[in-house]
Amino acid sequence: MPVLKSSSALPSLAIAAFAALTVAAQLVLLGTEPVLAPDSASYLDWAAHRTLGYPLFLSLAGSTSDAVVLQIILAGACLLFLGSSARAFTGSTFAALAAMALIAANPELAKYQASILTESIFVSLTMLILAMLLRLLAKPAVRVPDVAALSGAMGLAVAIRPPGLAFLPLLAILAVLLWPRVRARPLALAGAAILPALGIVASERLAASALHSTPPVSMFERTVFAKAGMLDAGPAPYPAGDPRRAVWEDLDAQMSAARRLVAGAPGAAARHYIAVNYEVYAQYHIDRSAAQAAAGALGQRPGAILREVGLARIAAAPWAYLSLSAQHFAALWRLYGASHPAAAPGIGRYLDAHRPLPLAGAGGVLDQPIAPRAAALVIQPAVLALGALSGLAIAWLLIAWLRGAASAPVMAAGLCALMVNGNFLLVALTNIGIPRYMLAMWPALMLMAVLLAVSVWRAWSARKWV
Repeated sequence: MPVLKSSSALPSLAIAAFAALTVAAQLVLLGTEPVLAPDSASYLDWAAHRTLGYPLFLSLAGSTSDAVVLQIILAGACLLFLGSSARAFTGSTFAALAAMALIAANPELAKYQASILTESIFVSLTMLILAMLLRLLAKPAVRVPDVAALSGAMGLAVAIRPPGLAFLPLLAILAVLLWPRVRARPLALAGAAILPALGIVASERLAASALHSTPPVSMFERTVFAKAGMLDAGPAPYPAGDPRRAVWEDLDAQMSAARRLVAGAPGAAARHYIAVNYEVYAQYHIDRSAAQAAAGALGQRPGAILREVGLARIAAAPWAYLSLSAQHFAALWRLYGASHPAAAPGIGRYLDAHRPLPLAGAGGVLDQPIAPRAAALVIQPAVLALGALSGLAIAWLLIAWLRGAASAPVMAAGLCALMVNGNFLLVALTNIGIPRYMLAMWPALMLMAVLLAVSVWRAWSARKWV
């Protein structure tokens, strides 16, 4: 069991000082001037396809500059809570500070603190959830308030960004891992695990329906239709004259040339880079007039037509859909694949040889040359190594649990790895594999790495691995 107390106040002061310095450094280096991205306007305008969590935060903040300050302070507070929890869990101030430093030192993640995007709040909630997990695992008894608070934090993550749904299965996994501590009060703890998250998610959905007078086209409906456009699904299953047949064939006509360009690309990095750009194009810029017409003819909303036709195409080409999802999943572990110095020149030559490209100007990205990033030579193998470590953490947890010998650090490291891979899997199945989504899981990856180091050290010292 982790050490929970220390007689000295110095470790706590060191952790608090590190968190305070992180906040101060980000306020100085990033400033309070907000960084606006193409997606920022949709949050500021309460767009119907966005969940309400982040727009509500921006509204409560009052101004985008104040939102940036609040994001930085909130991230610092959650980093402090995670560091304090990690120290209590491991009994090691060094391990706690190492985890905090590895999280705070990522410059790519830090720059999102000043962006009007969901990353900052989502990452803060991820750190909050990780801290709660550590505290729950460290206690000899599983208490209803602790489980309810964890469930509520996960519900808030979903309200900020839908991929937070991937966190919820962790509650069931916790119940299995901690069954000897849970079985005395299973119904009360099940209620505490389900009701807070369910209540927050349901409230957000009800509020969204009340806010938007016309039924919205959800982000899921956009993404499922876009993914369907990237699949060669064959002939439409609808009879002649059915408006949905026109939607199917119109989507095919718009995206078939893009699919051929992807299929002929030289290598996995090139195929993914081109596919991502066209999938984003299909999410936001594709002509949906056929779906609008079908919705009017069938008395349905456009989003329902997009979802129905999109899911029908996925059902008609399941292996192509799984292959596309596997590309996205792999890309989350293989960062900056297209800008790697070994890949960028070849991708550029391939695109230049096929200009003008299908749907010229798809998001503007394919019109620009790919700048090789020397940092990819280090970042890519480092992240791939973290992926391998996550597999090790999951395997170690499973073997130790089956043998009834899972220590608290092994449990925590395995849960971090499951948290990351579950999130990546949901993103790959329902969205696109881009660095933004990988960076959101950085705190879990860094905590996993530190906990694995603690577990290896303790196992080596005891000469007992499971």
